[in-house]
Amino acid sequence: ISVKFAMGMTDIDDKIITKGKDRGFGHRDEYSKMTRYYEDLFWTDMSHLNVQRPNAILRVTEHIPEILQFIQNILDSGYAYIADDGVYFD
Repeated sequence: ISVKFAMGMTDIDDKIITKGKDRGFGHRDEYSKMTRYYEDLFWTDMSHLNVQRPNAILRVTEHIPEILQFIQNILDSGYAYIADDGVYFD
């Protein structure tokens, strides 16, 4: 059996944005450099543990349009609602 292993990598979220703002980041490239730095540390640790890398790494920032469309579909179907601080799922 041939198995393909994909891993999702959260390279942007509220905590990352807050950390970037605390560091004075103004451009998305600065966020990307920061998250790649920590991602590299993660892969170094995984290598030391002899954990094999996945066949594909799916980063959130590489799929923003699809994520937004997915959220819109859930909103359109009535299973989510918009609040002042974000979108919530029923």
